[in-house]
Amino acid sequence: MRNKKGTLLPGEMIVKVILSIFGLAILISLLVLLFSLIQKRDAKNEAISSLNYMLERISVAKQSGMTEATILVPKNWFIISYQNKNDITECKDKCLCICPDEGWFFTRIACENDKGICKEIDYSVSVAEEGIGIEKGIDLILTYDGTKTSIRKKWYLKKVMLEILKS
Repeated sequence: MRNKKGTLLPGEMIVKVILSIFGLAILISLLVLLFSLIQKRDAKNEAISSLNYMLERISVAKQSGMTEATILVPKNWFIISYQNKNDITECKDKCLCICPDEGWFFTRIACENDKGICKEIDYSVSVAEEGIGIEKGIDLILTYDGTKTSIRKKWYLKKVMLEILKS
């Protein structure tokens, strides 16, 4: 309602301000949702390229016995290997995966529910510590002993060597 001078009464002005704030909040939440969807898609693409790079480095390790790889992305994902696992659609027998970190038990479930990226492989791969977390980037040592490939964090290998030298 307007008074005789043509200005809005305070009650109507408050309602318009509240509706404007509510509309802005909806717009901001939609933008945040859109941004998070784009980030998730980028993380999956990064996981694909990281997994392909690891498989290339494993081929080098098979020829030379040992090599290194630096995996930079995606952050907060895990490298996991599966043997004789039929729950993953991409794999029939042996599998190497990079899956989102959803807590240790739930990360394995994320891999099995196609949230991660998995590739079937025709050789055994052993991943140290039942899975390697990718935080800000990680240096890996890949070794091949003639029968299986092992993947370990670079610092882990240094730690083992220091313990051997101390004893």
